[in-house]
Amino acid sequence: MAQQPRKMSEVMKEMSERLLRQPDAAHSSEAAHVALMFANIAWNETVGLAHARQGYRSAWESIEAENPEMWSEFRSSDVDAMIDELVQFKKKHYPNDQRRILSCGIPDGKIRVEWLNPVAPGVDSQ
Repeated sequence: MAQQPRKMSEVMKEMSERLLRQPDAAHSSEAAHVALMFANIAWNETVGLAHARQGYRSAWESIEAENPEMWSEFRSSDVDAMIDELVQFKKKHYPNDQRRILSCGIPDGKIRVEWLNPVAPGVDSQ
């Protein structure tokens, strides 16, 4: 019997926390949302949804404008390096999970992820 994939919300939490200096500490809403956004971007890049970084850039820049201090909660401020790290993490730890994330956020303080099943072989994931 095939193993059930982990809940996507748990996977996104695990990935986003890797970016934070103190994963178990309380974080600003801005840092939590941006870390989750980067996890979402990295995941979708690995399943063939390209151009996510550029598409979300204005979103994290507007969050940053609200709270520029949020970067102090991250292990780095190099966005591309952080997303690249998460891409590698996903490839290593979840290589066969090809679900595509449709939306990902933190309503009411809990991570919520809506996702689509993997595309059929030979079908463009876009």
